Amino acid sequence: MNRGVRFNSSAPKINVAGIQGKINSAVAKATHTLNSAIYWSKVVGQLAKKVYIKEGLAPPAIADFQAVYKKLYAQALAIPANRVQIYKTILDAGAGSVAKKGAVVGVQIFGLFALGEAIGRGHLMGYSDHAHHA
Repeated sequence: MNRGVRFNSSAPKINVAGIQGKINSAVAKATHTLNSAIYWSKVVGQLAKKVYIKEGLAPPAIADFQAVYKKLYAQALAIPANRVQIYKTILDAGAGSVAKKGAVVGVQIFGLFALGEAIGRGHLMGYSDHAHHA
């Protein structure tokens, strides 16, 4: 008798129903999330359209784009010639002015970080209690 052969009676049983249930649950959650995302993107799109119409907004004209990019291009070309002037402007700004601007930027960055944390947690203060999941 060959000892390397396993018979059906001793083969491990696979819980097919349990696996199918988990897959069905995952697919249902993914479908629900996708449907919610599609719904809310349509709501935001309709709201943006109403604001666009109500405010009388319009895309910028080609001449506006050309004027802005011509000015930026001219400034970029002038940078190598004005290096000394740019350096003096930075040094003349003063430590107090730079510190104030740095503090404002720091507060803005912290505010955006805190907003992202609150959105990620789903609460303004602290994390939700997951003790019932343990």
